[in-house]
Amino acid sequence: MRKNIRSLAIVLIAICFLYVPSGLIPQTLASVASKQSQQKEVKVWVNTHSKVYHCPGDRWYGKTKQGKYMGECEAQKEGYRPAYGHPCGSGCANESQRPKPSQQNPAPQGATALCRDGTYSFSQNRRGTCSHHGGVSKWLNQ
Repeated sequence: MRKNIRSLAIVLIAICFLYVPSGLIPQTLASVASKQSQQKEVKVWVNTHSKVYHCPGDRWYGKTKQGKYMGECEAQKEGYRPAYGHPCGSGCANESQRPKPSQQNPAPQGATALCRDGTYSFSQNRRGTCSHHGGVSKWLNQ
């Protein structure tokens, strides 16, 4: 008799665990999917002089002389480039929308080097040029 009661209890518990109202599953999956798709736009610091934006936690975030805060997607739409070539991760960074180097404006007058983060240097000697911008990508005619 005890064996039958124990077996019946196990079967009832198994049925309780297996029974899940069908309304719960779609809501749970839908809420997880919506959370993943609702990626918040990162607020970046745009250096209006160099046309480069910096992510939160970056050394130059909020510290350049000329600049302003704005959303990463907005900054990209206005033509600003991510510092060091690394977007902050708002989900708006699309490789196909980025201008290729050949499509970018020519070097400003007096520039001596193109830095790896896309900024230009006006340094008079080579030592230390672009040291805070990932190094020199290309030396320009001097």
